[in-house]
Amino acid sequence: MTYLVVATLRGSLGSIEGTLILDEDDPSRSAVTASIDVATMNTGSRLRDTHLRSSDFFDADRFPVITFRSLRVETIDARRLRVVGGLTIRDITKEVALETVYEGQAADANGSRRARFTATTILSRREFGLGKRAPIETAGLIAGDRVTVTLDISAVAV
Repeated sequence: MTYLVVATLRGSLGSIEGTLILDEDDPSRSAVTASIDVATMNTGSRLRDTHLRSSDFFDADRFPVITFRSLRVETIDARRLRVVGGLTIRDITKEVALETVYEGQAADANGSRRARFTATTILSRREFGLGKRAPIETAGLIAGDRVTVTLDISAVAV
């Protein structure tokens, strides 16, 4: 997200749980669900993180979890998929598309099979009711509307 017009604010979420049902023969029969604990948000500033969890943004006391549930999976090519689903932040659900790349798979140290994916999307924070428009001297906004979300996903076969 653009911050103070001239900087990029980066953050991470620490507690993400999900289920991936992967049909390697027909990816369109695959499905994804995920939940993210808003309290685990970390931007490197305790003050900013507290503000992001407040009712101005995520309202973590009332809406402690962000959820995603896939609606369909589209094959782009041998390594790329588009995972379209409902993303719920606060009490607002919007359809989003995750541009997803299959990075490969291997056995881990315990012998479990792991697959790695990366996924990206761009969200409008205002569409999800996140934050207020606050003008600053440069006629920009303290926080930009567009938020790029990047997911690094390691799935373990069960």
